[in-house]
Amino acid sequence: MVHIEDDNDPVSPENGGALYRVGNKRPPKHSQWQQGESGNARGRPRGSLNLATRVLRELRKRVVVTRGGRQVKIGKLEIFISQLVDNSIKGDTKSAVILLNLCREVDAVAQSKSAHDAPTSGFVIPDRENLKFIADRLTRLTDTEDGE
Repeated sequence: MVHIEDDNDPVSPENGGALYRVGNKRPPKHSQWQQGESGNARGRPRGSLNLATRVLRELRKRVVVTRGGRQVKIGKLEIFISQLVDNSIKGDTKSAVILLNLCREVDAVAQSKSAHDAPTSGFVIPDRENLKFIADRLTRLTDTEDGE
């Protein structure tokens, strides 16, 4: 739906009397968003975090725990994983299933990273002798092309 203003009066008083034609991607000035006005006033507030960000932020926090009679600062994620492993060893099947699934995901990520990095990891910078050999060959190739 295209709104076309009267062609007889293309001058807009809001524009300081400047010429302004209404058309494709040029809505009438009166219906445009005003500066600082939101198109989605009740939308997501700025700075709000999604669930994944909140969980990761909480798991990265460090807390003080007692291990072997000493107080140590440890990340919550490390505590979670150690409890998961301990409960799996004690026979808790739910913990064991969660741990095995976690191990599979970590392994899959590691394999995809190694497959992605494989082509670049095989590259070796040539030593001085090889560089001299390459330069000599290139020089001979350009000399024979110039001579013909």
